[in-house]
Amino acid sequence: SGKSSILKMICGLVYKDKGSIYIKGYDTNNKMNKIKSLLGYMPQKIDFDSELTIFDNIYIYALLQGMNSMDARKSTGKILDKLGITKYSEKRPSKLSYGIIRLAMFARSIVHDPEILLLDEPTSNLDPSFSEIIWNYIYSFNKSKTIFYTTHDFKEAQTHSDRIVVLFHGTIKYNGTFEN
Repeated sequence: SGKSSILKMICGLVYKDKGSIYIKGYDTNNKMNKIKSLLGYMPQKIDFDSELTIFDNIYIYALLQGMNSMDARKSTGKILDKLGITKYSEKRPSKLSYGIIRLAMFARSIVHDPEILLLDEPTSNLDPSFSEIIWNYIYSFNKSKTIFYTTHDFKEAQTHSDRIVVLFHGTIKYNGTFEN
């Protein structure tokens, strides 16, 4: 339908053929460097560097988002702790379960405290306990944030969304509340 492609366009990972995307009044064609620091992105596919530890994968992302080294280290440790995965921080992704890796990818997306969080199927194929950790953190994180996520699961959308958009073959078929 284009859900993942839309997230990638918002992040500047994929270029759009036509149209405009504005984030907080900034045109993504002209101000992508300014916009990137506002965004946290969790892709659907695992894209960690397999040669680095989980901690280093997250820490480097924090640096790339403009955090200084000391703040990046503190934030990485704090996020891993809040998600309950500190004990896996010095392991490489290949040594961990899918659920732990997804939690670590979520940690990477929030390490720099972004204003806008873009999550591509964040809980797909996760055990309920891992899904609950992500949703609980999102609810605590959501004070003044915009959270945009994709899902195939209507029950999840109903439970965790204020507003939904239904895409079908790349076309918006519905945009509004779940009740409507």
